[in-house]
Parts: sequence; structure tokens; C-alpha cells
Amino acid sequence: MNSIFDIESRIDLENEFDNMYYEFIRTHVDTAHLGGHTVFSLMDYVIRTWPFREGATSIDSYFSRKGIDIESSNKKSMLYQLELWYNLLNWAIKYDKSLDEPFHDPFEQFVDVDIYIQNIEYDLEKSNYKFRKVDTEKGCPKYYLTKRDCNVDVAVEANPDIAEVLLSYMDIRAEGDVVFKRSCLKQIADYLEPKRKTYKESSHCSYMETLFFAFNNFTIRHRNDKQIEMDNKKAELLYDKTFRLAISCLSFHEIDDIKAEIDKYRPH
Repeated sequence: MNSIFDIESRIDLENEFDNMYYEFIRTHVDTAHLGGHTVFSLMDYVIRTWPFREGATSIDSYFSRKGIDIESSNKKSMLYQLELWYNLLNWAIKYDKSLDEPFHDPFEQFVDVDIYIQNIEYDLEKSNYKFRKVDTEKGCPKYYLTKRDCNVDVAVEANPDIAEVLLSYMDIRAEGDVVFKRSCLKQIADYLEPKRKTYKESSHCSYMETLFFAFNNFTIRHRNDKQIEMDNKKAELLYDKTFRLAISCLSFHEIDDIKAEIDKYRPH
């Protein structure tokens, strides 16, 4: 992702967030059992029953517990807010329907709440983000906001056993978290280790050797005095580059299979 895209993405997201925020404040919706609300006040109400509220009783208290400044216009703050809104709107629909009574008019439900869910999805997609749905044991799924990346998507499809690790690395919470990124890379290294021999005779061998050099020397798999010293800023930069290399290596076999399939049609 280049710097120009970053700037355009940030500007688009800020504009869309401002538009959405004021629309949430002023737009009224009726619910079957929870009464009439603005979209924002509805979310502020249903967060009290949201299974992932972590003790919060309002949107403000939730972000206060998370250390997120909702008055800030920085991109990370806005992403966290949009993620929470998306979760609460989905939860509001589920919670309202859970209160349904026998013989209740099935058409007396939310008015256009789905539109706001779709708007959040659409606006974030334009800024190269998407939601990842994770099923939980708390009676409802939780949605995590991640960066969109076609190369990661290919690697996920080719390696479903570590899909959660790959997608978690792209999570907005991972930004700046060196410990978390190191943990993800360690899991990728452990996954690739048994497969390492299969690359020995391939044209991809040098890429895999470079990848494992990073795994073994950037304090990812080992902690000893032989590790290359670096501060957290440098470590995160190199971890991100190591992740990109790992994504490529995880996709080699699928690419080789595609190449072999297409080569069947080449004249001999």
C-alpha cells in the first residue's frame, strides 16, 4: 500500500465517518420491542446487553475502558468506532428479535437498520477494509475489522488451517503490537516447519531459506544472544516484511498447481 493510497484512504474514511456520524445522530428508527431511537441511541442502549461489552454500560464507557479517544479524528479511533457500531447494529437486530412474543406482527421490526450495516460495509470497503465474522460461544458472532489484501486471501484459501492467524495479523488491533505480531509469525513458522523439506528441490527454495532466517534471527522462534538486536519500531517493520514473504511462500504450491494446469494446454 503506497503513501498516496494511505492519504486518499484516510481522507475518504474521515469524510464518510463524519457523514455517517451525523446521520446516526439524527435518524430515527422504530423497533419491535425496544421502542423508538436514533440509531446512535439505540446502540448506546443495546450495548448494555451485548455479550462482549466487558462491563461497559454505554458506548462512551466502552471506549474509555479501551483507552480510545472518541473525540479524536485519527484513523485508528474511527476504525474502532465503526467496528463497534457494526457489532452493535448486528446485535441490536438479534436482541430485538429475541424478545419476540407469540402472535406478534412479523412486519413490526426494525426500520432500515440493515441500511446502516450495509453503509458501514460499503464505506470501509472503499477504504480497503472488511469485517471478519468469528462465531463464539456467547450466543452471537463477533465482527473484527481487518485490512483487505488479495494476497492474504489467496494464502488463506490455500492454507485454511492457519486462516485465523493470517487474518488476525491484518486486524486493526495488530498495528503497533510487536508482541502480537511476533506470536502470529511464530505460529506461521511452526506451521511451515514440517513443510520445509518440500521446498528443497523447488525453485522457491531460496525464498523459504530467507523466510526461516528471519524466523530464527528476529526473536520470533528463539530468544538468545544470537538474535539480531532492534528496537520495537524496527522490529515491527521487519515483522511486516517477514509476513509478506510468508504469505508468498504459503501461496507457492497453489501457484505451482495453477501453472501446471495451464501448462497442459501449451503446445509441446
